[in-house]
Amino acid sequence: MAEGNTKVVTGKVRLSYPELFKAKAAEEGQDPKFSAEILIPKTDTKTLAKIRAAQNAATEQVRKGAKVLGDNAPTYGAANFPAKKFTDTLRDGDDADENDGRPEREGHWFMNVRSSENYRPNVVDKDRQAVLDHSEVYGGVYARVSMTAYAFAVQGNKGVSFGLNSVQVLGYGDSFGGAREKAEEVFDDDFEDDGAPAEDDLL
Repeated sequence: MAEGNTKVVTGKVRLSYPELFKAKAAEEGQDPKFSAEILIPKTDTKTLAKIRAAQNAATEQVRKGAKVLGDNAPTYGAANFPAKKFTDTLRDGDDADENDGRPEREGHWFMNVRSSENYRPNVVDKDRQAVLDHSEVYGGVYARVSMTAYAFAVQGNKGVSFGLNSVQVLGYGDSFGGAREKAEEVFDDDFEDDGAPAEDDLL
């Protein structure tokens, strides 16, 4: 990745809570956004390095420009990163304080990426064709993600976050919420109608 580049295209990650086709507000009263939590295997050191480089490129732009983070903007990935002063959107899924009862986070770095309601992300399959079936994008799907780092300072919180650009679906892993039942298997042919009249029978 070229020096100073704030854009990242990840390796193979997994998506959790993807909201890629309809913007959704995280809490009542907030602006709707497209979003996903991405889970990055800790073995993928290349993607981690790209993220750190993009974060630091964003802080360098701030130093040269509006100084959103102030004159003492941190170095992301450094051992002495001042976590009490600045937010790091990349979090450790093996940290008990971050795991939050989510076993899928184990062995991964994870982060949330978002885009505004007016900037719907492009979603394509492995052949780079648009994904039309929204059910193909669920918590547990494998994907690559394009995102751009930017510095922010909001309500006393400062740091570098990532805006969501595009998603490429690569494969279909087990759903994090458990596999959904198949209607054709649940409703078998053994049902016997007792013949009782029903006012709401389908026509």
